[in-house]
Amino acid sequence: MKIDETFDNFLKSIRRIAYSRFRLIASYLVITIRWILLSVVALLVTYSIGYYKLSIWEVMIVMMIAEIVSTTPIAIPGMLGILDAAVIGSYVALGTPVTIATSIDLLTRLILFVVNIPLTGTLFYKYLKDASDQQQNKS
Repeated sequence: MKIDETFDNFLKSIRRIAYSRFRLIASYLVITIRWILLSVVALLVTYSIGYYKLSIWEVMIVMMIAEIVSTTPIAIPGMLGILDAAVIGSYVALGTPVTIATSIDLLTRLILFVVNIPLTGTLFYKYLKDASDQQQNKS
């Protein structure tokens, strides 16, 4: 029952975070840093296409909306188009033209995708290697 074991490990991890003040604060700190970095990337993309009418605070609000939408369970594979519509709509609501809002969203997503590939690939490789080592130690 691999699924039961995985679910139990997930619950143990949540309990460890919930009952440890340090882990709870560290989790919030990591989430905050991630949110700020996403906002900085989006702001740099905005400036790189020559649009200077958005402040960091407006971009942070848009990125916060994007995070909320991305964690909302919607029955569309990969949130295809939903996240983009929310981000573009948020930028347009702040007065950004649709073409510029679309450019900001797509370029930001492209940059984050390209950056995430080596990072997640490395972590996945490490996970597989550790799992393989544990399996060999059990034998």
